[in-house]
Amino acid sequence: NLSKISDAKIFDVYIDNDEELMKFGKIRSVPTIVIYQDRQEVIRWEADLSMKLRIDHEDIQEEIDKLTGINKF
Repeated sequence: NLSKISDAKIFDVYIDNDEELMKFGKIRSVPTIVIYQDRQEVIRWEADLSMKLRIDHEDIQEEIDKLTGINKF
């Protein structure tokens, strides 16, 4: 549930009709979650063969917190 993520901008992108965007994001499976910082890819999670993403929003938030320095102390 990405709506629970804080301290990050969330963009839903539908690549069905945008091959250029699919190539730019190097999307090989759907769903895919990519975290960018300063326009550079930092981490990526991609669906497995069953087309399911095996990560929850807490794990994603943890990575964001590492990048932003939130909860550092």
